Amino acid sequence: QGHIVLSTINRTPRSYAIAIVGAEHVARIVPVGTHSWDQFVTPDELTEAVCDAIPGARLASLKGMWLNPLRGMWEITSDTAVNYIAHFTLQ
Repeated sequence: QGHIVLSTINRTPRSYAIAIVGAEHVARIVPVGTHSWDQFVTPDELTEAVCDAIPGARLASLKGMWLNPLRGMWEITSDTAVNYIAHFTLQ
């Protein structure tokens, strides 16, 4: 048995607004062009890709992540609309 943990950005209108417009164009946290919205991956797409590629893989947990600007730290949340982390177990 094993584990795979993956984090990525969801493909939603909110992720476009935050990751591309907000982080690239407004806050300039990352260079313009860093993100490509059409390459963002929904949780369903990620789960399907992992389970198809790895026999016995099963999604065990899906959580959202957000960068708390006041603390300067990433925090786990139930909101997966922008950033999320997926934990898969392998049988």
